[in-house]
Amino acid sequence: MSSEKFESLEDDLNGILEQLKKYIHDEIPGLYGEEKKNAKRQVEKKLEEASLLMQEMEQESKSAPQSYRIQMMNQLRNYRREIENLSRNFKMISENNTFDSGTNDWESKIEGSNRQKLFSGIQSLQRTSESIARSHQVAAETDEIGTGIIEDMSRQREVLERTKNRGDD
Repeated sequence: MSSEKFESLEDDLNGILEQLKKYIHDEIPGLYGEEKKNAKRQVEKKLEEASLLMQEMEQESKSAPQSYRIQMMNQLRNYRREIENLSRNFKMISENNTFDSGTNDWESKIEGSNRQKLFSGIQSLQRTSESIARSHQVAAETDEIGTGIIEDMSRQREVLERTKNRGDD
């Protein structure tokens, strides 16, 4: 990467994303009442921090050399998708408050178990989406390299043809 600042911001963002995943997928589904409200506030705060870091990273990528800018922008796109997925999962949890209002404890545990299975499925889907995004990135980079090679070969062909024409004269 071209920028130490970008890499530092990226490290900070990865730390926040890990905290968000832990809150959203592991902690909040098992919490109730005031603990759940506090955890939700923490998630909202972390989502805001992630958004600010993304803005800083975008600014940093704009000042990077062209050769690094494409890679940085691809990483930003992947982070944006991940944040959007986490935000969607968080909204699903936030909207599902039906079991915070005094249902039987065993019913809550069953719902928590089902919710955990749902989130495990969502995590699996996110990992698959991230893998596809990485594959797209590799394909784009390969295409870019191939285009560069074709351009180089075209220039070499022109040089060879000019040399041949000079030799024929």
